Amino acid sequence: MTVTQIHPAGAHIHRGEMTHVSNMPPFPVYYGAIAYGHDGSNGKAWRHLSKAQAKHRALELCGIDTCTVVSVFTRCGAVAHDGAKYHGGYGYNRSAAEAHAMANLGGGRIVDWACN
Repeated sequence: MTVTQIHPAGAHIHRGEMTHVSNMPPFPVYYGAIAYGHDGSNGKAWRHLSKAQAKHRALELCGIDTCTVVSVFTRCGAVAHDGAKYHGGYGYNRSAAEAHAMANLGGGRIVDWACN
């Protein structure tokens, strides 16, 4: 059996290195954060260009002085609560972030999550 590969008219086949790939700008890294207060107040922020911006915005949205950032992430973050305390986690996807938060707390339930 003989196979003939046919390319569309005008198509150029490059057999060398893909040097144009190295000239591409890097993908931006986005940061997110989730903050919680002792009374359940919360704020979350995502798609910020710096960790500091994400944390600041999450605290701002939380709205009370006792809020603290419990999760900072680049992919996904989650927060678990056991009725007394909040613990955050992060991961490559939502389920990984939730599992990390639950493991950090040692139980409880997921109360919040966000992904970039």
